[in-house]
Amino acid sequence: MLGRLDSGELAEWMAFFQISPFGEDRADLRAAMLAYWGVVPFSKKPPDPSIFLPRFDGEKEEPEQGMKTMLKNLTKKFRKK
Repeated sequence: MLGRLDSGELAEWMAFFQISPFGEDRADLRAAMLAYWGVVPFSKKPPDPSIFLPRFDGEKEEPEQGMKTMLKNLTKKFRKK
């Protein structure tokens, strides 16, 4: 792509990115925000929003804040009796 862009067009794309970021990192952030706001109304104590971001560094989730634990708790809360 860089072979087809001149320096002016590249500068325009860089400026546009500063105003309105795009790409996979931004998409992950948007998805995490949606997940967070989907859980907050059903939580007594809102979770740390960062638990919804994907992790690629091998970092382990804390059990009390892990997404798996939260989903299990939500399932128990809304399971039909």
